[in-house]
Amino acid sequence: MATTDLARVTGHTRPLAILGYPIHHSLSPWIHNAGFAAAGLDYVYLALDVKPEDLETAVRGIRVLDFAGFTLTAPHKETVMPFLDELTEEAQVIGSVNTVANRNGRWVGTNTDAVGFQRMLELNGMYRPGMKAVMLGAGGAARAGF
Repeated sequence: MATTDLARVTGHTRPLAILGYPIHHSLSPWIHNAGFAAAGLDYVYLALDVKPEDLETAVRGIRVLDFAGFTLTAPHKETVMPFLDELTEEAQVIGSVNTVANRNGRWVGTNTDAVGFQRMLELNGMYRPGMKAVMLGAGGAARAGF
């Protein structure tokens, strides 16, 4: 947490995390913690190295610790689904989850890949409703097929 001022982390700070394996290369904690600090939000974002065989136990632990939520990367986006209380329509259609929110103790999984990719196209003047495109790759945006 080099970019997080540890003096600002208190007993009221809400934890969030990214779960992956391996995860040591992730820039997500740096990006999110800088954003939280700039916005004055009392959250801390951690990278948790979770082996595939330990995913269910990790999700249970995160629930017990009352995390505000968590995100997922390879290899957990599909295998996390049975451990959640609810899936959004996006997660169901795409068949994977990259974002989980704690909604009053219920874990709600969604997938933001398609909307994020569409928004990037819109911001760059490249999106047209009804457009057809070929997307190469096997990531979440490619699977979303909006």
